[in-house]
Amino acid sequence: MLVSEILEIHDVLLYPWYLNLIERKNMIKRVCLFFMALFIVSNSVLFSKLNDDINISLREKQVQELSQDGLTLVFYLDITNSSSKTYYLSGYSYRFIVEQKEYIRLQTPLEQGLKIEALNNTLIALPVKITYDLLFNAVIGLKQNKIVQCYIMGEMAFSGGRRDKSQLSFAFTGEFPIYKVPEIELKALKSKTLTIGGADLDFIAQIRNPNGFEIWADDGSYEIMFGGHLVKAGRITEDIEIGESCEKEIMISLLLNFFDVGRDVYAILQQGSINCNFAGKLELRTVWGQITFPFEVQKKIPIIRTN
Repeated sequence: MLVSEILEIHDVLLYPWYLNLIERKNMIKRVCLFFMALFIVSNSVLFSKLNDDINISLREKQVQELSQDGLTLVFYLDITNSSSKTYYLSGYSYRFIVEQKEYIRLQTPLEQGLKIEALNNTLIALPVKITYDLLFNAVIGLKQNKIVQCYIMGEMAFSGGRRDKSQLSFAFTGEFPIYKVPEIELKALKSKTLTIGGADLDFIAQIRNPNGFEIWADDGSYEIMFGGHLVKAGRITEDIEIGESCEKEIMISLLLNFFDVGRDVYAILQQGSINCNFAGKLELRTVWGQITFPFEVQKKIPIIRTN
């Protein structure tokens, strides 16, 4: 038999097998395309249905844990399910943007899934921890700001109880303060009466609020020392209001008995000035929440005699 005849027989034997192989490959490709199309359609349907059934809205924003180190900005979101079907929040991701620069990117899966009841509202909190040192490194020139604009944007993943999942986007604006520690300056000591037995004095200090918001000091404790001698420990119960970038005078009346505070104080008060130490802690109220303000100031101040 000639070689050409052998090749022809070989081709005849392989041709049906080759056609079957091509047909099977085409069939597999058509099946894959079908399921891909089905997946895309089902996701599109779920996404469209989510848009109709689920609404994400901002209820409120809160600044919490405000201190000289930073704060926590909490976004409280309402997830409203207007349908008769129960959904599950399976996770969320967001980016926190400050002055057009990304500060935080977070992705949080929810293993068990948060149940979003039918015909109901579900409140969730998205807390953003802001540390001033990290923020100032990430966003140059921000340290001098009093109020900072920001926004949060991201996606929430929902499922309808099966494996079908889709996502809804959200974006909300916000703002938060750059807290600056108030400044206390010791001004003077007014001597109204000074005798061998005691003295009637007015201690005068000034508190400055460098922040872009008002502060109120309505509770606090303090100690006043003259030349290393404790002359009074007490509480501030007066409601002291200090406007933004403003100053307020604090006057504390001192009625001293030298038998109690020490006779050395009598000699100190006869001088033209006095070394004073003023220390304590104030509880400050602000529109952003409560702040504890510890302070300690030492300075030599003049004695002003009014008698």
